[in-house]
Amino acid sequence: MQDVGDRAIFGFRIGPAEPQCPMRDVNIFINGEDVTPEDPSVYLPSFLGLIQDTANRLEAKIDYLKHDSLFSGLNVTEVHNALLHNNREVFVSDTEWWSVHEHHRFGDWGETTDGFTAFLIPYCGKLQLTCQTRDRRVARYDHLPCVRGVQVTPYYLIVTLKAALDILMRDA
Repeated sequence: MQDVGDRAIFGFRIGPAEPQCPMRDVNIFINGEDVTPEDPSVYLPSFLGLIQDTANRLEAKIDYLKHDSLFSGLNVTEVHNALLHNNREVFVSDTEWWSVHEHHRFGDWGETTDGFTAFLIPYCGKLQLTCQTRDRRVARYDHLPCVRGVQVTPYYLIVTLKAALDILMRDA
């Protein structure tokens, strides 16, 4: 097992590589919680591409404070839930919601990440990585656990993603 990043913030625990196998166990941690405990197995060809795309987006200097005015007066949990549920008190239209949702979505890297929803949210001039896990057996989002958040920087996320990529590509 190899740890990448600080699991108390955001990180990975990468399992050993199997020769000639396109699958690998990769646990993802946000705010100290393993958000992929049910199924850490990833299909490397697609997972690597999605991780690289996320790192590229972060490097492109996406302005995460761009939508800060939309979230004025809301706490981190309320912003997370508004992004998750298309809150009509925040967003004017479905198109606006989808655009903002996609701008702030983080960690949508294939089937292994279906058990959690994460966003990069501006809050008080800082960037928060929020996460909410859910039981895959429950089809609705009605009874979700609390939203957890941790302050991050795009730089930290980029370094962590690239370090994980280096390990996964080297051993592939």
